[in-house]
Amino acid sequence: MKQTLILLFVILFAHTNRAEWQAFNDSANKNGGTDDPNVTTINIGRTSPGPTEDVLLQLESGAPTGVTARYEETISTGSVFWTSDPITVDPESDAATLFGPVLDLEGNISYGDAPGWHVDLILEGLDSGRSYTFAGTAMRGGGQGYAERTTHWRLIGADAFTYASSQGAWKVGEDSVEFSTGHNEVGYVARWTGIRPGADGKIIIRTTHTVGEANGGLPGAHAYKGYAGGVFMVQLEPPPAKGWQAFNDSANKNGGTEDPNITTINIGRTSVGPTEDVLLQLESGASTGVTARYEETFSTGSVFWTSDPITVDPESDAATLFGPVLDLEGNISYGDAPGWHVDLVLEGLDSGRSYTFAGTAMRGGGQGYAERTTHWRLIGADAFTYASSQGAWKVGEDSVEFSTGHNEVGYVARWTGIRPGADGKIIIRTTHTVGEANGGLPGAHAYKGYAGGAFMLELESGGSQASQQNMQIVRLFPFQGLPANPASKVVVALDPGDGVLNTDRVEMWLDGSKVEASLLESDGLIEIMHAPDSAFESGSVHEVEVRFIDTLTPELPYQSAWSFTTVDYSDLPVLNANQTVDASEIENLRSGFGVRTVATDPFNASGANWALESAEDLFFIWDQPHENLADLDQLNEKGYFVESGGINYQRDQLAIGNHGDEKPFPGIAGTASLIFEGEDQPSINFGCEIVAILELEEGYHDFSITSSPQHELYLGLGPDAFLLEPDELINPGKTDDQGWRYRFLVPERGFYPFTLLYFDDLTGSSTLTTSGGSASSLEWAVKSPLGTTPLINAPVAGTIRAYIPSFAADKPLITAIELDSISARSFQFNTQSGSTYFIEGSTDLKSWDVIAEVKATDSTTTYEDHRKIYHEAYFYRVRLP
Repeated sequence: MKQTLILLFVILFAHTNRAEWQAFNDSANKNGGTDDPNVTTINIGRTSPGPTEDVLLQLESGAPTGVTARYEETISTGSVFWTSDPITVDPESDAATLFGPVLDLEGNISYGDAPGWHVDLILEGLDSGRSYTFAGTAMRGGGQGYAERTTHWRLIGADAFTYASSQGAWKVGEDSVEFSTGHNEVGYVARWTGIRPGADGKIIIRTTHTVGEANGGLPGAHAYKGYAGGVFMVQLEPPPAKGWQAFNDSANKNGGTEDPNITTINIGRTSVGPTEDVLLQLESGASTGVTARYEETFSTGSVFWTSDPITVDPESDAATLFGPVLDLEGNISYGDAPGWHVDLVLEGLDSGRSYTFAGTAMRGGGQGYAERTTHWRLIGADAFTYASSQGAWKVGEDSVEFSTGHNEVGYVARWTGIRPGADGKIIIRTTHTVGEANGGLPGAHAYKGYAGGAFMLELESGGSQASQQNMQIVRLFPFQGLPANPASKVVVALDPGDGVLNTDRVEMWLDGSKVEASLLESDGLIEIMHAPDSAFESGSVHEVEVRFIDTLTPELPYQSAWSFTTVDYSDLPVLNANQTVDASEIENLRSGFGVRTVATDPFNASGANWALESAEDLFFIWDQPHENLADLDQLNEKGYFVESGGINYQRDQLAIGNHGDEKPFPGIAGTASLIFEGEDQPSINFGCEIVAILELEEGYHDFSITSSPQHELYLGLGPDAFLLEPDELINPGKTDDQGWRYRFLVPERGFYPFTLLYFDDLTGSSTLTTSGGSASSLEWAVKSPLGTTPLINAPVAGTIRAYIPSFAADKPLITAIELDSISARSFQFNTQSGSTYFIEGSTDLKSWDVIAEVKATDSTTTYEDHRKIYHEAYFYRVRLP
């Protein structure tokens, strides 16, 4: 009895994976070689006997399929011809193994007599709720002399499908393929699986000659000679396998998620566990068989499990996907230095099925936390499709970044069609940004981000496939949900995928009016960019729409819209233009900052001996008697340290602030230099006076100064300088949790002097102190119109150039830069080995962007620009930092 039951189970299981039915047609049975009455023989062309239309029959039973097949011809010069020719085909080929056991492959419908002909095989009566496979081939058997005669096969009218033609056939697009049918001895077939017809239950298989090599067609193909058909097969695929959804709240600290069918695995300091559990089907609570586990890789300090109130757009992806199911409050926050990551390991997946994963996190910290970013990466899948929220910053097919510190727009990281490998395992790795230089989100914090909040895993059913789209909008700027710099450009980045962008039909509309847009290809993406003639008004709301065409057949139009709001700058202070330095003086100044450092003993301030007690003392102490305990060996002849890069200091060179690669404060050799001999703790206070002249454009500016414990920023130089007040809405206190923001307007372009005073009285606090680090840091950056947050004077686009006042440093003698040779987008110039040079580019000789940084290794250097530039003229220049 047991044997009978087991055998019955095997038979039933095997049957569920078979096609519901198969139907074959011999379109050129002129020699009568196909004699199975269950194989139809609709045909077309000169001498063909008909019929051109019939109901397809199930091969096994002969019962009608309910699907009608019909040939229709579009004639150019002369109609196609119905004929029979002897053939030779590889017995192990796709054509031989699929069609050979069923029908006779001899015969074909040959070409018309000029370009422009095509034949449509129209299939009607299909079930829009089911999926199908189509395969077709043709072969003339004409030998090598006929090899150029080619057929272009194209699927039209399906809502979804998967390209599955023979390996080696020339794929033109997801919906089209070409191969030689004049000499098809290799037995190629055109094939698509998972074909989902639309509501009309109709698809078309169009055959014609090649589309031409310029349009992606088979190289060497004849201009119009090819074969319109020979045989085809239609298969009704098994019904969609049932799927499920499983959700996990990774930070249910407030207990807001109560559904027992939602798991709550978690990780991080204060987390209650478990870190591992079997995911449950949301609808029934039954086990999915999939185990989810969190694993953490430490840098300095572990991640933290916490709960914070949030606000999220109710129509966003996060709200619509997770909102009805669980509580989005709570997060797993960052470790205390760059290098941390958290792996969500999913095991027990079925390697024969496909899955969808979606995840998000949100701190709800407001705009002051917007720089805190999560990098999501899918690892270990054999196949997948990127499907994250539009507007999220796509880094690659397997990775995406977006702000999780302020994720009010409700972005999610998502991939569909995830096919695990034989081990049934995938990993979702979350970490901080990979950095702008590596394709990461502009302006993202160097290491602060959120490792998770909630995730969903879905076992896809056969009917959950999305429509086929070659192109994706993967980046939008200005960013949604964040106040935009009024000088921002409007940028849409496209990932063309397998598509072909019609560059003549790209349109951008701003506030209902069509605007001029330029195209630039970079790192595999195509940027559509509009540069407004003037700044956006304070607090203004703007609607953007883009329209473009994918010309890969069938031609597919795209349209997308979003909005952004400009920052409110109506009540900001205006800098005094009378403070500017004359432009003629700048050419004699050195790039960078002048820095004076003083370290004093707070317990030795008796009598006339000065000790630092506040940041403001740094204006006066230099002219007063004091003992300076700093290391002054590197001072120049004018008594200043020269900082030629950006201001990015940390007492022990630990990572803090928006940027990595911290440097020590000039003259301060770490915490150890602030400890008196015989003592265990630092007691020496120190401070820095930093002076620079900044080149500022007219309009809105936003400085970000991350500082612990104390600093002050002044317009001007010396004791008469004017104190600038930071934004009162962002107050980090003595912590380096986020940057102080100095927002102001510049009335006219010019060179404005600034003084930044920094005072470390050893009282600051920092996320570093939880791991034994020192709370002593200073970083001076700018929120640029590009959405980036570069250090001032950094060699990157969007920065502000800084110059050292003449009283702090002399300009070093440099060699002139001379062009040695130039050709299209490549030039050579003389250099000094070891020196760094900036390559700048412009389309109009007015606005220049840094496009490369080159470090010379010889007396001459060659630069080649490998970007695609959609401009008739483009200009380059070279400068020293």
